Amino acid sequence: ALDENESVREVVLQGPGGRVSVGLQLFRMFRARKLSTRVDRGCASACTLAFLGGVQRTVSRSGRLGFHAASFPGMGESDMQDANRDIRNFLIYSARLTPEFARKVVDTPANSIWVPTHEELLAGKVITQ
Repeated sequence: ALDENESVREVVLQGPGGRVSVGLQLFRMFRARKLSTRVDRGCASACTLAFLGGVQRTVSRSGRLGFHAASFPGMGESDMQDANRDIRNFLIYSARLTPEFARKVVDTPANSIWVPTHEELLAGKVITQ
């Protein structure tokens, strides 16, 4: 759809999440195309990875971002720790979030959700305004 609509400069995201790999693919695509991202409702889990690909990232007053540690069915505890360490590093070094914010993301259990305030999103460098 983006190839057919090259004038698109902003993507509005909404969803409960899904596969980490898809979120990361969207992150890379949005970054490569220098697109902005916005959330007007809810975007959680892997949706937030896609959101972080935006060069400008905004959340409306009614929008919410929800974060938690990753989970992968069938993986043992040691493998999950490695995967979440990799996600933390991605959040810090690729998405350029603060280490404190990234730590809180991976410290939130996968069966829970952390919805940061607008101030926490700004402080963590998740949103740009």
